[in-house]
Amino acid sequence: MAEALFNCSAAGHHAWSVGTDVDLPGETLLAYRERVGAKRSYVIPVMSARGYDVTAAVRTPLTVDLLGGRWDLVISMAEFWAAPLYLRDDPRYVYWHVPDPGGKSFRATADAEEVIAEMVDVLLGQLRRSVG
Repeated sequence: MAEALFNCSAAGHHAWSVGTDVDLPGETLLAYRERVGAKRSYVIPVMSARGYDVTAAVRTPLTVDLLGGRWDLVISMAEFWAAPLYLRDDPRYVYWHVPDPGGKSFRATADAEEVIAEMVDVLLGQLRRSVG
């Protein structure tokens, strides 16, 4: 959700979403939703209701190699304790507390999307001020 919200609004910047707990790397969100069942993942319908198509987004695991040096900021929304130590020790690491909607409901996912949208807006404002 954060990747789509950021990339649709951040001219000249790019976000890439990866996960700390990805069971089938390379799986699209649509395939994931079909595999786990519509009652376990509401990301696609929530984002669709907001005008975003995230069905082709690919689930990618975060690795030490992937973290590399090419990102200015690394934001995690996984529970802080669940973040790998190599991530928490990275000076670019920022934790955003977003209630995990996984397996809950459309409303819980929509609430999480609203929190993420607010945080993305704040980040975009910081970017604009640093550039302008």
